[in-house]
Amino acid sequence: MTNATLNATSALDYKGSNRLILGIVLAVITFWLFAQTTLNIAPTMRDDLHITNSASASFRVSPPPASCRRRWH
Repeated sequence: MTNATLNATSALDYKGSNRLILGIVLAVITFWLFAQTTLNIAPTMRDDLHITNSASASFRVSPPPASCRRRWH
């Protein structure tokens, strides 16, 4: 058998399961919980690391100014 035949055969024989989807969902939930925890303890972390409010404000994600926005039609 050639490589193309083996690849076509193995692609037809594959039977997926929900384990991949479950893994992705659990990874997203884990990341979301970590992000929420970080947001909840951010003031304590900022005080402990002696970071001023002006320095931490520069790390925030905000939308671009109106002059930089494009309109998509």
